[in-house]
Amino acid sequence: MMIVMTKKMKRLIIGAKRDKNSPLLEVEYKKLKKLLVPRFLKIDDCIIITNEEKSKLERNFDNVLKSLYSNDKTHYEYSINETLINYFFENCDSTSILINLGLIVLDIWGLKLKEVDAKSKFWIILGCDKNKVTLRFHKARLGNQLIFTDFNESDDFAVYCKLF
Repeated sequence: MMIVMTKKMKRLIIGAKRDKNSPLLEVEYKKLKKLLVPRFLKIDDCIIITNEEKSKLERNFDNVLKSLYSNDKTHYEYSINETLINYFFENCDSTSILINLGLIVLDIWGLKLKEVDAKSKFWIILGCDKNKVTLRFHKARLGNQLIFTDFNESDDFAVYCKLF
């Protein structure tokens, strides 16, 4: 297992684990289920999160991949699979809680992605930009290369990447 993160994310994770005054979260079951167990669909060596019919996506896949992503499947997966954690916990304004939840979901997604495609490896990326916490993923292609490579320290952006 490989984990890569910025110094800021490391500080946020340590702070999140120490935050004992976390308020209780209210969340709708249907929203929580969509976050924890989204519908992962395999199309032409790509895995995406979608509720659309596979046949519809397959018809347009080549055109979308070619015209918008220059046939780069890794960039396509990274772009299309962005999930905003804040959306699922609208009443939560604690970045540390959202990061903790993101780390839990990240591990669940890793297991689910391996169920969909056991032979592949996946990078799952937890990002924090001010108060916005997101999850993304892509297959590890070309020698497990990670699409996100900007680990320069920033006051506004933190990232945590884990290879499954």
